[in-house]
Order: sequence, then C-alpha cells, then structure tokens
Amino acid sequence: MWIHLLRHGIAIDRADPNCPPDPERALTDQGWARTREAMRGFARCRPSIDAVVVSPYVRAQQTADVAVEELGLRKLPRLELGGLKPEGDPDEVLRELGAQGDRDVLLVGHAPNLDRIAARLCGQQALPFALKKAGVAMLRAREFSAGSGNLYAWLTPKLLRAIV
Repeated sequence: MWIHLLRHGIAIDRADPNCPPDPERALTDQGWARTREAMRGFARCRPSIDAVVVSPYVRAQQTADVAVEELGLRKLPRLELGGLKPEGDPDEVLRELGAQGDRDVLLVGHAPNLDRIAARLCGQQALPFALKKAGVAMLRAREFSAGSGNLYAWLTPKLLRAIV
C-alpha cells in the first residue's frame, strides 16, 4: 500500500504577538498559496490515495483541505487522528491505521512526528532529512508496521511547485 506523508504549509509564526495557541495556528496567505502550488505538482505524480488522515490542528486541516481540492479527493473518507499532532506517537498512528485495514493513505500532519513515522516504516530510528512545510514523502509498505516500508520519494515543496 502507499503511504503519503504531507507536512502542513506555512503557518502563523509562534513569535507573532497575535499568534493563537499552537492547535489554532492557521496557514498564512503565503502558506495557502505555496501549499496549493505544491499540491498541484503532487497531483501530477498521480498518487494512489483511498483515504485522507489528518491531525486535528487547524493548519493541518487547512492543508488537507487544499490537498483534497487539488488532488480531487472530495469523495474519499477523511479521518481526524490525534496521534498526528506534532509530538504524537508514530507507533500509535501505525496501529490505528492498521486497525482500519490496508489502503493507500495521505497523512497530513506535523514535524517531527511525520519524520518519525517515515523512519519507523523504514525500520530506522531517524532519517537524515526532514519534511519541509508542504513537502511530501511517498512510501510503499506491506502493512502499517515498523520496518515494513520503503521510501520512494522525498519531495520538497520547491520541487513540487516546479512540477506544475
């Protein structure tokens, strides 16, 4: 099955005096625009996706909205998963996904959790790189478990925007 990891787009800076609490941080205008451009590029890759699984945080929900629109996924199931929060447990995420059956998924979440999920699927403690905002990792796995996957692509948002 395919597991696509999408990190949320550019959000309100934590240093901004008007910044809301972390779960409520939203995408900036630049975040919306760059995420849309990146998802148009990702759509050109023709990813196989049967379900969208997203963090409950606002910026991840907004990023998922853009991905759903640009990838034409409106009719697919969408599941909110608390384990996709920034400090979530990768093993919990994999267990919850495994309980839902084998299907190609788009996971929309945060660093460092998505990086740790990719590493776990590849049977590693960590990978030597990290997802950038609106970046995508494409993995193929036999099941939602540690060591069962292989990394096929690590796509930066700059590369995705260039595909358009």
